[in-house]
Amino acid sequence: MNCYFHPEKQAVAQCRNCGKGICKDCVDRFGNADAKYAGLCKECALQAGMKCGDHPSKDALVYCEKCGKPICGDCSVYYAGCCSSCATAEFDAGLKEVSDVKSINKIQLIVDGVASAIGFVIGISIVVAGRDSGLWFLAWWFLGIGGNFRMALIKLPEKYRAVRDNGGSLLATLGGTLAFAIIALLIKSLAGPIIPAIRVFKCLREMKNCDAAIVAFTELNRRRGVYGAYAKYVEEHGDGGNLAELTAAGGALSGNEYAKALVNGENAAIFWMSIDGAAHDKGVVLPKKTPEGEKQ
Repeated sequence: MNCYFHPEKQAVAQCRNCGKGICKDCVDRFGNADAKYAGLCKECALQAGMKCGDHPSKDALVYCEKCGKPICGDCSVYYAGCCSSCATAEFDAGLKEVSDVKSINKIQLIVDGVASAIGFVIGISIVVAGRDSGLWFLAWWFLGIGGNFRMALIKLPEKYRAVRDNGGSLLATLGGTLAFAIIALLIKSLAGPIIPAIRVFKCLREMKNCDAAIVAFTELNRRRGVYGAYAKYVEEHGDGGNLAELTAAGGALSGNEYAKALVNGENAAIFWMSIDGAAHDKGVVLPKKTPEGEKQ
């Protein structure tokens, strides 16, 4: 018999309540947590009154999607199916990812800008050396070459695979790849700085998206702390009492924004605890998708 919840693992016992097969991890987990739940499967443990790992006074309804800790309904809603620890870790990872994307776009802007400037200087130098105003198109062309040079390098592996698939020796493949890349760069650069300018616009837009996401996520993390303070108060004072009185001037929760949102209804509190609510109140517009680095 295999574990009902982990089909890839061998069952070492059966739930003493429902008879489902459970593996050693299931047995150890609930047995070590509390003797009351020893020998129970995860479903029966919840039914037996297992408490939330973050709010001991509340019954657990589900398990954290990341680590499996039992969590209450509030945690499930406000931490998006996670316990507070996993939600914080996920937040930190997401914030780092967005910050890294912003840094990458900033580096791309600098590299393309420097390369474009070098190309333009080369073009101007040719014009000046030739003393021919008819050569001004070279400045335009070399400006485009500088602006497109980084993307040409990035696409070299793609061009190499395309040439390699046609067969031939390694030397012929490398030569064909280089020739293909140079020709493509020269043709694309006839448009001068137009294509690089489009990429600059996209980079700036991505950076703006990243800034908005950082502001919203940072605010959401702060709000989770506010909710934690509210939850702690409720833990210590039962159901918390009359919220309207507690959030009024001089009340115990007069400074708690979550409690004030809850006075306006559960939906208002849920929105206040959402990333959209954080972005709305901070006056930023989130991108429709997670910011990503340039992939052109």
